[in-house]
Amino acid sequence: MKNFVEMMERYIIRLVIIGFVLMITVQAVMTQDQFRMYLSWSERLEGESLKYPVNAVQHDKSPAPEAVSPDAVIVLSVDKYSSLPRAVLMVNGKEKTTFNEREIRLKLKAGDVLEVDTTHYNFPVEFKVTSLSDNVAFPRKGQTWTSHQGLTMIGKIIVE
Repeated sequence: MKNFVEMMERYIIRLVIIGFVLMITVQAVMTQDQFRMYLSWSERLEGESLKYPVNAVQHDKSPAPEAVSPDAVIVLSVDKYSSLPRAVLMVNGKEKTTFNEREIRLKLKAGDVLEVDTTHYNFPVEFKVTSLSDNVAFPRKGQTWTSHQGLTMIGKIIVE
């Protein structure tokens, strides 16, 4: 019985050491972006990366800007198609409109979150910001997003 316990103890110690080395190796590999996407489940759920500074601090000593309206006007268009009636544009998680025409004009408020649902189409659909009001900081004019049978976040409307 004593030999059995000692043998099991050796196997358990080896298993713990192998597990520890494996954990350190996986963590080291995850520092590389191309491997992290495949090894981390939460990384795949992240979505698109933001291409603008989220909390940029302005150290400008100029006088405070005058108040502007929190309203924004954005025109989104569908590339390569005249209309996509089953593509849904969502504002703050609620269905706002569909792409019955090539372009959609939206009146939004600062902080509204835009998403496009293309789950009904099994091909990539490209959306583009064709025009917007002068007080909109994000999204920018000409910016494009591609959605392939899923929910694509355009982002939060930022008004200057």
